[in-house]
Amino acid sequence: MPDLRHESSVDALAPDPGAGAAGRRNAELDGLRGVAALIVVFYHFNYLWKACGQPPWVTATLERTPLALLVSGRASVLLFFVLSGFVLALPWVRGTPERYGVFAVKRVCRIWIPYLAALLLAVLGNAFFHGRFFGSPDMWQGPVDPGLVLRHVLLLGAYPIDVFNVAFLSLRIEMRLSLVFPFLCAALLALAPRRAVAAGVLGGIAVLFLSARTAPGSGFFTLVYAVLFMIGILLARHRREVGAAVDRLPKTARAAGLIGALALYLAPDVALGAGLPARWMGVTHLLTACGAAGVLAVALGENGVSAWLRSPVPLFLGRISYSLYLLHATVLYVLAYLFWGKLPTAAFFLLFVALSFLAAVAFYRWVDRPATDLGRRLAKRIAASRPCAKSESA
Repeated sequence: MPDLRHESSVDALAPDPGAGAAGRRNAELDGLRGVAALIVVFYHFNYLWKACGQPPWVTATLERTPLALLVSGRASVLLFFVLSGFVLALPWVRGTPERYGVFAVKRVCRIWIPYLAALLLAVLGNAFFHGRFFGSPDMWQGPVDPGLVLRHVLLLGAYPIDVFNVAFLSLRIEMRLSLVFPFLCAALLALAPRRAVAAGVLGGIAVLFLSARTAPGSGFFTLVYAVLFMIGILLARHRREVGAAVDRLPKTARAAGLIGALALYLAPDVALGAGLPARWMGVTHLLTACGAAGVLAVALGENGVSAWLRSPVPLFLGRISYSLYLLHATVLYVLAYLFWGKLPTAAFFLLFVALSFLAAVAFYRWVDRPATDLGRRLAKRIAASRPCAKSESA
């Protein structure tokens, strides 16, 4: 899973004369990110419930009806990368790109430091509880392996990245792609608009080829997420046109477009529930990418959807979304070891959600926000050091 928040709305979504039809700050993207993070929380609870004997009628309801949106965790991960590409591209689109050192330091502090704190909590949970709960195959089944911990810390090499916390799955790719993002963004924006779109299409074709020829692995997902970043960059480049086009649509057409986008968005979750072969993963991921782009396009307009996403609850979810993402699986694992089978499922679910929110708020206050602030301070020092270096050399 990628960094769900990346930057606070004050910085990453700062006032932009080209954002949306009215030139307002895209705070609705914070809300969209927060809602998607909540869906990931629901998804992982549902994953545990299925592994432990979920009633068939519940499975059918959550996988074969529109309610699948509530547990569309895989689709939410893809949406996060589109949002990341959009938000991170804004300085380049505005013509004020950050120096690479400034960008890299902010990204490392924003992603890696909170991840390390969350990893520590997950490792401690694994050390204390391992082997006591057998309902799910990837919930602390063995003792802590120090070598595996080190690989998690460094995010290097090939290793099972769901041993300590299943939500860490995409962070390794997120960190790597973030470090090459400035080059990807600059290259894409240097192309004429049509050629940039063609580059995105070629990336999609490569995804299809790779998924059809090989079993989906790290290379497949790295390419998928790179394409999602590209989609976000292209949407950022044309955000004014996209927002204005959405606003011009009649309400019925806009509603139909949103429904269609959500249908595409659910492709990987529905496909997995239907037992679709792995070679179709490329198709489902690209369909979800199109759906995510459509949802983001609607959010960029001035309409009921974007207004709701700017309301207090979605914005609160957006502020704590990265913390919620990093911690909720660890909270789920601990509660499963302590209370699964001892509490009614509904009571367990409510306890899980409540404790996940409490943990996320505390983590945001004491780890997430300070890490982001540290990145900004270090970035300012790096930015200030360059003129000094020039003057000294002179």
